[in-house]
Amino acid sequence: MRKFLLIAILALTMGLTGCATIFSDSEYPVSIDSSPSLLVAEISDGQGNTVHREQTPFTVTLDAGDGFFQKQEYTIKLFESGNVVGEIEIDNSLDPWFFANIAGSNIVGMLVDGATGAMWSLESDVVVYLDDIEEWSSKQTETSTE
Repeated sequence: MRKFLLIAILALTMGLTGCATIFSDSEYPVSIDSSPSLLVAEISDGQGNTVHREQTPFTVTLDAGDGFFQKQEYTIKLFESGNVVGEIEIDNSLDPWFFANIAGSNIVGMLVDGATGAMWSLESDVVVYLDDIEEWSSKQTETSTE
């Protein structure tokens, strides 16, 4: 009887949660750097709101989800002397653990993962490159010789 009760509780627990919620996260630390380093990077969400601004390199924690079954999109703009000199989007993809819900026909798990944002995964390391490194290098050389 105890064995049956234990199995029933385990099955109920697994059925009420999602695989990505259990084995993954809905927030991720993302390391941001630039080439060259020590430039200001600004992170904006999909609605255009600035969520973080700091000199590279730095690490920031970002939400992967943006509502029910919606991934959050982020854009990083690189600034030098107030001008945008580079731009990139952070990769946001389906978390592999979400597919365990599909394989197990766990509809409740899919809903939980979709609601918590755990069905999405952000890349952990992002490097933003200058759009025109040659132009920037020549400006730096001119500035240092003056």
